[in-house]
Amino acid sequence: MSHAASIIGEVEFALHDASNAKRLDVLRRVTDLFVADAETITPDQTALFDGVIGQLIHHIESRALVELSSRLAPIANAPLDTVRVSCTTR
Repeated sequence: MSHAASIIGEVEFALHDASNAKRLDVLRRVTDLFVADAETITPDQTALFDGVIGQLIHHIESRALVELSSRLAPIANAPLDTVRVSCTTR
């Protein structure tokens, strides 16, 4: 199984059956993927990350939203819907 397919499976599990700690772990890992390659990610890929992260942030506590916001704030092409939600939810 490829790394991407593994992450997709974990995201699906995190959205439906995982504990809050597992959801937070998956959110951090997905965010790590975005942050690591942000400079080369296309707008379509950013939109995909936005959708995935957006689904995950509906299931996490505000402390994790603060962490996410801090990580995405300096990135010029940060996922816009995620940024909006994380800023208005705090």
